[in-house]
Amino acid sequence: QCLFDPPPGGIPADPIIPLDAYTFSEPQVVLTNTASTGIQQWLPNSETLLITRRGSFLDHLYSIGLVNTNTGAITEIVESRLHLKDPKWLSTNRTVIWRETSSPHDNEPGYWLRSFEPSGERRLSQDATGWSISHDVSPDGKEVVFLSLPGGTQPLIWNQESKTLRALPLDLADWRYDRYIFYRLQPFNVQWRPGGEKLLFWDGAWVFLYDLTTHSGCEIDVSALARLYKHVHEARWSPNGRYLLLRNAELPPYQSTHGPHGLVLVLDTYTGEAVQYALGHPVWNFSWASDSQTVAMLGETEQKISIPGVGVVNSQGIYLLNVRSGEVQHVLPAYFAGGTPGLAWSPDGARLAFLGSLLDGLGSAGHSGGLLISQVTLNQ
Repeated sequence: QCLFDPPPGGIPADPIIPLDAYTFSEPQVVLTNTASTGIQQWLPNSETLLITRRGSFLDHLYSIGLVNTNTGAITEIVESRLHLKDPKWLSTNRTVIWRETSSPHDNEPGYWLRSFEPSGERRLSQDATGWSISHDVSPDGKEVVFLSLPGGTQPLIWNQESKTLRALPLDLADWRYDRYIFYRLQPFNVQWRPGGEKLLFWDGAWVFLYDLTTHSGCEIDVSALARLYKHVHEARWSPNGRYLLLRNAELPPYQSTHGPHGLVLVLDTYTGEAVQYALGHPVWNFSWASDSQTVAMLGETEQKISIPGVGVVNSQGIYLLNVRSGEVQHVLPAYFAGGTPGLAWSPDGARLAFLGSLLDGLGSAGHSGGLLISQVTLNQ
């Protein structure tokens, strides 16, 4: 089991920031016609967004673009590819990495990397079968970690500076100890902890933390922290690496869509203490503020709205949660917010990007919509 200790110098005495200290400006439309757009991430300059765009609902072709949120200009950096997913940005050589999953019509699945300074493209791996395979970029933007197949249990790290690929000395399949599992296991997901010294691996049933300096690992036993709801659907580190946020449910995401989907478990890795918040409605797509105690998320609201071509549904909006106080607040309530992924808080904390539209007085969405940017002010 993982044991957690305060950082050298002790736990910082940072005050709790009340949610009403945040002010969100009226969102401005940066892009329209975004029904097939996904917000992937902000670049470090907090002005440029990395996005994906789908050609049409009838195909599985996706392209990758950079959006200047000041001007709305789009630069396509990767042309349409079949089953292209999950692009991420590496600052070294201005590089983007993505994966292409296999299909009967695609004979080149795997992880792909394209750099622009200097220009070049290479295929890092021939394996990227399965929807749950993931990859992540190191905090310094120099390396990327991904999982090899067929089991998705062997971590590999590519260094963009040295152009070398190395395998970590572990097979996560060996870490899966005897446990009654009545469903097929899926490959692991991976996330780099801020600071760069540890990797988080999770497959829905197990959660492991691996130390890159000591080459040792441990288990985060979610069942001991969250009682009945031990299966992880999402995981997000706070920017300072102190808090690990987990969205958990009764069964893994690949086994059942049965909820509850409003449970959020927050683990304090400085103290080892965990708090579970029941938000009362489905939530997803978490994005941390730069203060490392406030997290934004998409979630259902109680309002019924009409969406053209869909019908009457529960509206969706943006919620804030302070993980230290448990305070929850619905912000920008006049707007419908959706998309997967469809929400991202800029690294400097000054902008919140989301896919959505302004609700009219009749409870309909679809007007003044697209990729929206709200300017964020923290009043302290």
